[in-house]
Amino acid sequence: MKKRLLYIIFLLITELNCFSQSYKNIDSLRNEFGDSKLNDSLKLRNIRHICLYFFEISDIDSLINYSLKGYNYASKTKQRYWEINFLNFTGLGYWNKGDYDKAINYYEIGLKRINETGFKQQLANLYNNLGLAYWNKSDLPKALELYLKALDIDLKGNRKTGMSSAMLNIGLVYSDMGNYESALKYYFKSLKLCSEIDDINGVVNNYVNIGLVYEKLNNLDVALDYYMKALQYGQKIEDKKLLALVYNNLGAIHNLKLNRELALNYYELALHNYKVAGDFAGQSMVLNNVGDSYIFLKRYNDAIDVLNKALIIETELNLITEETKTRQILARAYANIKDYKNAFDNFVHYFNLTDTLIKRKNVGLINQMQKEIEMKNQEVELTIQKEKELAIKDAEKQKQFYLSVASIFVLVITIIFSFFLYKRFQLTNKQKEIIEKQKHLVDEKQKEILDSIHYAKRIQTTLLAHKEFIDANIANNFVLFKPKDIVSGDFYWATSVNTAAGKRFYLAVCDSTGHGVPGAFMSLLNINFLNEAINEKGIYPPNEVFDYVRKRLVESISKDGQRDGFDGILVCFNEFDKTISYAAANNAPVLIRDGSLLNLPYNKMPVGSGEKETSFELFILEHQKNDVAYFYTDGYADQFGGPKGKKFKYKQLNDLLINISGKSLNEQEAILNLSFEDWRGNLEQVDDVCIIGIRL
Repeated sequence: MKKRLLYIIFLLITELNCFSQSYKNIDSLRNEFGDSKLNDSLKLRNIRHICLYFFEISDIDSLINYSLKGYNYASKTKQRYWEINFLNFTGLGYWNKGDYDKAINYYEIGLKRINETGFKQQLANLYNNLGLAYWNKSDLPKALELYLKALDIDLKGNRKTGMSSAMLNIGLVYSDMGNYESALKYYFKSLKLCSEIDDINGVVNNYVNIGLVYEKLNNLDVALDYYMKALQYGQKIEDKKLLALVYNNLGAIHNLKLNRELALNYYELALHNYKVAGDFAGQSMVLNNVGDSYIFLKRYNDAIDVLNKALIIETELNLITEETKTRQILARAYANIKDYKNAFDNFVHYFNLTDTLIKRKNVGLINQMQKEIEMKNQEVELTIQKEKELAIKDAEKQKQFYLSVASIFVLVITIIFSFFLYKRFQLTNKQKEIIEKQKHLVDEKQKEILDSIHYAKRIQTTLLAHKEFIDANIANNFVLFKPKDIVSGDFYWATSVNTAAGKRFYLAVCDSTGHGVPGAFMSLLNINFLNEAINEKGIYPPNEVFDYVRKRLVESISKDGQRDGFDGILVCFNEFDKTISYAAANNAPVLIRDGSLLNLPYNKMPVGSGEKETSFELFILEHQKNDVAYFYTDGYADQFGGPKGKKFKYKQLNDLLINISGKSLNEQEAILNLSFEDWRGNLEQVDDVCIIGIRL
């Protein structure tokens, strides 16, 4: 099931919440704007009423048009307060259209005007709006920083509307970070405030987000209960975008409960309301959810149609997060109708966009770390400043009553305070040094670990069989190799030797004990022993090679009951008599002939210490022209995923190999990779994956 990114509307401009007077006739307001007899302040106030009107009827384009007119007129008449007001309106307009970059631009110009003019009345609103735009762009550290600034300002001013808004938004960030306990705490605080001030929009928003937390905790019945409460209140409001959000979440919860048709009905209502509101980002989100539902209903062409509509919106508005999801779902849809070219193209787009989001997230985390250091320094400086102000006030009081000793008292206070400042200065510098040292130490250790692992990867890559070497000895082949971590416990290895009976080419596909760094260590050891057996000891039958490697493993590392080693297949291609022989430990080759799978024998024991330690058998691979042989480890079949989060399993893997065996080997590799990623979805890869296919 695709994760949904929710776009939450919350009226962040104080005037929108407290504005209760009846609007003048809108045409009258427009005419008065052009009346030369009206003074500038009255004209600007009328434009604000026009903007409020268009916001409430969700005519966002008209809102932006008039807010820019108001800004230009305020700039011309040097009305700085109104400049900030209309910059806020313009940003809110672009935010409602889903154009977050433009919204951020206008909000930041508003902050700059506040710093230039000293008008602080709208500072909390701008921080909240700017934080919401950064949240929509997935920059969570930046969003949280701005929300906390807004909350601090509103708490000092006891502004309940702003407090409830900031608390809701802080809850959103904590929810996205997976801190659901903190998210619920802020949501319920915000809900209480919204109920006190009769803010129905805020009540609906909080019910929606509380429901979403319980949905993430897989408590679907409680989540549905809160969504229905949101709908009960949502039908009383004029805010189409917020109502659309409620319908979307009801669709999503019924989708999770497998009520697909009911879910589609709710999605249709959500889409209609987003269109009325002019919210393209919201339409994109719902179209993604509809496409996902169509795939479960096997309506693949319908899914492709709605997903392509979503793609048009996302590429035009640069909605990277939503486009990433759309590309992934499109790849699944095309794969199901066997249009592998389009499936592969969309999967490539998906990986590229995912890489962009990861880089953006890392940059955000680094910036947040730097900001936290700066905030700690500012807290120290603020404490010093407060103590300084308190000392000065005390000195002034004492001066009134003890004028005769004022000079001595002030001198003593000054000396003590100077000493205190000096100590505080030393403490601040020491804290900076400690923070820098700790950060440097963490960075160095992380770099050392990663450098070591990457160096191990280079070593492992060098020892693995190069594709060019395999191609030189076997014309038609593919290699699908997907390590779980940077280094791998799975490995494929090849060598060739010239014997008196002719040239022999060996190919091994093996799964060492463990994965990651321990598995990679075992792989290097196993490759070394295979190489030693064939190239140094001159042991040529594959079964005798396995016997030798097992002996070396037992002698070297199988102490105190440990059973380290590997499962795998070693194949020998004899150029002299054109035979193919192999040894197989806990794994068997797969041979497909004319669309049928032939079961091949293998030994049920590992290469290493095990319950059985009899000699390995030598098997002959009887083959015909155009047979396709596959050698694989257990990672592909053991991967969890699919609609129910279950294992892929060997039967499904073998059926897939039968279906694709007639295609070119390059196509087979691409299809196997795409099928694996589609099955895995958002789940973690559980093991290393290695599959080699050869057309004989």
